Amino acid sequence: MGKILVMGASGNVGRYVVQYALAAGQKVKAAGTNVKRLTQLFPNAEAVLFDVTKPSTFPIVNVGRLLGPLPDNSNPSALTPIG
Repeated sequence: MGKILVMGASGNVGRYVVQYALAAGQKVKAAGTNVKRLTQLFPNAEAVLFDVTKPSTFPIVNVGRLLGPLPDNSNPSALTPIG
């Protein structure tokens, strides 16, 4: 299996996802807005800067194409490719 990308890795849910993935022997790319904090929390993961409000950070996480923004949350077909 490849590397697992966890966006919001230092958040309430993301933190547990990273911990469980690492404990299961998976390679993890922990993404968030504070790389120093991510490195401290997860020394065995690759910490990368990712901010959904800053498209310049999208290529760093290497996730291919992202979809967004969603102008109308009730209409998923409104998603458009970014980049």
